Amino acid sequence: MPLLLLAAGAIALAACGGGRRAVAPAEPVDAELASARRAAAFAFAQGRHDQAAQLYRQALERAQARDDGEAIGDLGYDLAVAQLRRGDAAPALATAGSTRAELARRRLPVFAELVLVEATALYRLGDAGGAQELARDLASDPGPAGARAQFLLGLLAAGLRGDHPAARRDFVAASDLRRDALDYPGMARALAGAADAAARSGDARGAADLYLRAGRSALLAGGQAAAAGAWLAEAERLARGVGDRAILDQVAALRARRLKPHSRHIARLAVRARG
Repeated sequence: MPLLLLAAGAIALAACGGGRRAVAPAEPVDAELASARRAAAFAFAQGRHDQAAQLYRQALERAQARDDGEAIGDLGYDLAVAQLRRGDAAPALATAGSTRAELARRRLPVFAELVLVEATALYRLGDAGGAQELARDLASDPGPAGARAQFLLGLLAAGLRGDHPAARRDFVAASDLRRDALDYPGMARALAGAADAAARSGDARGAADLYLRAGRSALLAGGQAAAAGAWLAEAERLARGVGDRAILDQVAALRARRLKPHSRHIARLAVRARG
């Protein structure tokens, strides 16, 4: 759900002719709320989650003072996410739950991302049943929350129930949703989760293929070099065990591609040294 930002200042158009009415002024900004929100977002972006949680709480209290239902929903969500990031699952669950209840009382829409935070907090607290119930309701959501819910279902199936075939299906479904949302890093992580589930269920060849796809995507999309290397290494190990030459050849080609820029840089340095 997008953050609520109020228009700044009052806008009035000067009349150009007789009888023309000026545009009604925009609602004024609550400077204290806007300042706390900006500071909290900046702290969160910098990874200072303790400070972000404190600032989001201040902004939430200001929204409550204003009795601004939409801002309460947005900032309650932001605070719960910051609490999760700092490792405080119980406070995050309480924040998400109270925010959801307030939105429901006001008959405002309860957005999927807020419910997902609640499900994630339940998962981290070991309540597999509660997390699964919420995640299942979200899994059909067409947006990013649906993809993350599928990913969470995969974690639940693999980590708490030991149902590796179900985990594989959920991770593959999550990868499809994340691809459609253009979230390629998330897609690669979901493929790697599917690969791990496949390996644990005894399908080494399928796991090798999924690790190859995860590593290839991570390598070619950029930004996940370490993960790409680890996933390709696992694809190679599994492919060697089942004698899958095609996967081994693809891993070798991808590794050669990754090394090419570095090799060209070394060659340029050698030329300069000789000169």
